[in-house]
Amino acid sequence: MIAGLRPTADTTPAPPRTFADPLREAGIIASLLQPVGNLVVTMAAKVPLNNRLARVIPDSAEGVVVWADYLKRWTLWNHVRALSALAAVAWLICLLP
Repeated sequence: MIAGLRPTADTTPAPPRTFADPLREAGIIASLLQPVGNLVVTMAAKVPLNNRLARVIPDSAEGVVVWADYLKRWTLWNHVRALSALAAVAWLICLLP
């Protein structure tokens, strides 16, 4: 035994969680928030914005309008993506024993 490290009075491990556990739904929510928040938002919102921006000439009048719209919408969807990742981590932290 390493000096200074002594087992606590109760060293019995906690029983494993089962599928009947009431926190199961919270685990499912947490596991879905990450892929929905990142993959779906990226593919459904951000990729089309990037493609639209790539099709315009940057110095044209249309390019200026598209850029302004792109910046506003891309930032919004980036916040959605970040918040969904944060929510998934928060859910997972709540599930810790």
